Amino acid sequence: MPMPLKGYVSAPSLCFSEGNELFKPSGNVAKIRRSSISSKIEMFKKGSNYKIVTKMNFRTVFLLFAAIFLAFTASATHTISPIDPITGNHGTTVSGSFVVSATANLSDIMLERTDTDTHFSVSFSPATFSLAANENKTVTFTIVIAPKTPPKDYTLSFKVKSGAHEALSTIKVTVLESKSLALSPATLELSKSAKNGTLTLTNTGNVDLTNIALALNQSSLEDKQKRQITLALSESNLALLKAGESKNITLSSAIPTNLNLGDYTSILNASTAGATATAQIKITNTYCRTGRVGGNLEISRLKDISSDTEWKWRPLDEVNIEIRVRNNGNDDEDITISFDLYDPETREFLDLNDNEKTISIDSGKSETETFTIKVPSDVEDRDHLLYVKAFVDGEESKQCTDQISGDDFQTIDIKKKSREIIIKNIETETEPLICGGLFGLSAKVSNVGRTDEDKVKVRVVNRDLGIDTESTPFTLDEGDSRTVTFPLQLPQNASAKAYTLNLVASYDYDSNDKAYDQKSDAFTREISVSCQQTISDTTKKSVSIAAELLSEVKAGKQVSIRVSLKNTGDAQTAYTLGVSGAEEWATLDKIDPQSLTLEKGESKDVIISLNAKPDASGQKEFVIRAIYAGKVTEQKIALEVASGNPDLSKLSSSLKDNWFIWLIVIVNVILIILIIVAARRLAK
Repeated sequence: MPMPLKGYVSAPSLCFSEGNELFKPSGNVAKIRRSSISSKIEMFKKGSNYKIVTKMNFRTVFLLFAAIFLAFTASATHTISPIDPITGNHGTTVSGSFVVSATANLSDIMLERTDTDTHFSVSFSPATFSLAANENKTVTFTIVIAPKTPPKDYTLSFKVKSGAHEALSTIKVTVLESKSLALSPATLELSKSAKNGTLTLTNTGNVDLTNIALALNQSSLEDKQKRQITLALSESNLALLKAGESKNITLSSAIPTNLNLGDYTSILNASTAGATATAQIKITNTYCRTGRVGGNLEISRLKDISSDTEWKWRPLDEVNIEIRVRNNGNDDEDITISFDLYDPETREFLDLNDNEKTISIDSGKSETETFTIKVPSDVEDRDHLLYVKAFVDGEESKQCTDQISGDDFQTIDIKKKSREIIIKNIETETEPLICGGLFGLSAKVSNVGRTDEDKVKVRVVNRDLGIDTESTPFTLDEGDSRTVTFPLQLPQNASAKAYTLNLVASYDYDSNDKAYDQKSDAFTREISVSCQQTISDTTKKSVSIAAELLSEVKAGKQVSIRVSLKNTGDAQTAYTLGVSGAEEWATLDKIDPQSLTLEKGESKDVIISLNAKPDASGQKEFVIRAIYAGKVTEQKIALEVASGNPDLSKLSSSLKDNWFIWLIVIVNVILIILIIVAARRLAK
């Protein structure tokens, strides 16, 4: 029986021989390694007479071939293609792919990750599949890189397995350095009742950050009157903020009590080398003086009950609104209801009268109040905001609401025409007026259009009374108002009844054709006339008028005159002033004030402003008229208007009329020059 080769596995009757000689273990042999069932048989002396001779039974032959079969089938049954390196940032997802190739039929192929690095989550698609011999399959992998993963190179490993067959591979992942900051919330809202707030600054990068500066832009935190909101931070610099770490920043505000309403915004900026973050600071200044507080009051209704189109108003409209307030508290309260019209562009309230009222409201009950709003003539042609608030009388800082069914305000659509003149407040003296008597009529003329008017005049007419007169033309800019006065005479034979005076304004003056292109609607005033003489007022009523120039009188310039009125009568008297006779050389700008009341012996000043025409010059005059108690007192004023350009003709006339004097002056000047020249020569 031949001896088995040392160090190798031999079948029970396996040996090598050459002819009839046994081969000794000292050369190249066929090897079957003990350590590997898949060893290869290597013949190094091919073509020799070496032979494999066996002396074996059937069982031995079967086991030998089974071992050889398993060895070959257990060899490389599938391979994985090379994988390109992956680069990504922390907190992101990256992906790639590879190809699995089979050299034999494989079923239930599974992909499993073999490393344990928790910074990454890896998934494969498909995760399981089968392959036929010589078939390929592309597999996509997705890697989720966890936030705050440190920047460096990583190696992830996995295997492709089918039964006892495995193939190993790796994925190289490089995580980049990332510096970033975040502030939350993105918008911090403050108010008078919530003046302080907290922001959180977070290092959202994967490296530590140092020397983080925090700064506020407060330039936009002031109103039109330069009243300033002041903000303060609990931190202005952070020396260190580690990756993933957060820091709370406290912000406090100081809001002026008289600050204009509206929203004010500032930007908080956090910055360091390579990273910045911003957050908006929004401060809402509410209509409630100290902010919305309490919670017992509710404004449940705000309704426009008089305008043709709800919440669409025009200048000088008189609008009725209803406001309903509910008291949800446990006690009966005196509740003050207040409202204002606000221009969001100028951030100013308009002047409204009678915009506040205090009423009693029982616990659990509601009350509705009606208010009348007179829209100012100088309101701008844009949306305005109507603010309403309700508060416990005397305790606004404890119980106040300014929300209207959840809204902060009601938007009012203000519309103006391009050109429009309105006449309001047409007044006369105490009626009834006496037949044959003199009376004064005054009216307020307002420019409610969008265009300045260079010339406006008002005409008052009643054919039955023989009244037909016009005012002196005057300028009227957009939004301005002017009171005009008329001294009117009733005929002696007038009937005792009511009469209607019609007033119409002419405007849109065309200087080319010297005509007014537009007229207003007719505005009326009914007067009552009595021809029965009543007991007369025995008190003496009179006035003295004195005038003084306050400025030079020059063509093309404004002339200001101070008029001193003194009540020289025996009783209190109301006076209305007017100007006439200046139409040729000037236009009336204003009389301030135009109407006033004086006690006995009292004096007051009135300023009259006239605009002298560019071509005016020379001696001019006009009349100041005071109308009172059925009387008229007039004062004629004379003045000299200087030309706007030097008058060379006057100089020529002066030279012509005084030539001898001018000749003497010239001769003297020449003699003085000659004496000076002679003195200098003698000195040399």
